[in-house]
Amino acid sequence: MSVPYEKLHFFREKIGVGREDWDNLKPYHRLFSERRHDFAEYFYDFFFAIPETRLILRQQTSGDHLRAAWADWFRSLFTLPLDESLLSYIWRIGIRHVEVYLDQRFSNLGFSLARQYCYRMMSA
Repeated sequence: MSVPYEKLHFFREKIGVGREDWDNLKPYHRLFSERRHDFAEYFYDFFFAIPETRLILRQQTSGDHLRAAWADWFRSLFTLPLDESLLSYIWRIGIRHVEVYLDQRFSNLGFSLARQYCYRMMSA
């Protein structure tokens, strides 16, 4: 599968994510990685409570498989380097969302939940 790195670099530049942002989060990388299973449980419970996403969750695979995938995704955000490996990983996740016909609004909601979760951990 071809990854459009040029477009992904363009988007990363437009949203302003760079090395400085990555460095500012470094003190929290271990904390976030260690809490990956808690995050996955929180994420699953949140989306299971929404009737539309509950249907998707029940159709895809076991809840344990999704929790493991979400835990790995969360960990990867803080352990993969800020380079093509992370962009490729995120791109493949986006392709999977399209394959399962996930409404973009739920994907955006998921990213917002992840930000809120991280913020709460940093504030505690």
